Amino acid sequence: MEITPETLKKSYLGINGEKTVLTLIREHNENLRLLVGKDYTIGTMKRYEVTLRHLTRYIRKKYDKNDLSLSKVDHEFITGLELFLKVDRNCEHNTAMKYIRNFKKIINSAIANGLIRKDPFASFKMTTKKVNNCILK
Repeated sequence: MEITPETLKKSYLGINGEKTVLTLIREHNENLRLLVGKDYTIGTMKRYEVTLRHLTRYIRKKYDKNDLSLSKVDHEFITGLELFLKVDRNCEHNTAMKYIRNFKKIINSAIANGLIRKDPFASFKMTTKKVNNCILK
């Protein structure tokens, strides 16, 4: 194997020819952007861009890396992401679940395309809490 800056970078990131989490999300977001006005709204596109930013920050904080191999996404990754969103990003429970649901959609696509064998969300329960939006006068 030839050693190049790219192979060194992939080796450092723990990527051996595999897709990475952030690359997969960027590709998803590029495709979604093409469908704005046809199948998706600008608001949906913006939520996926925010999901990308949250995941980028989470991977940097927890793994001290700029990206992570898809094979590293497991139940621990997802529960850590939930904690990160709630504690570090100060998201309420339902908001955190919304970002995790966005990520799950991308992971499901990766499973369907054979990029991941085991569903990391299999034992993760995504719940929402009932919120009272009434304003007291």
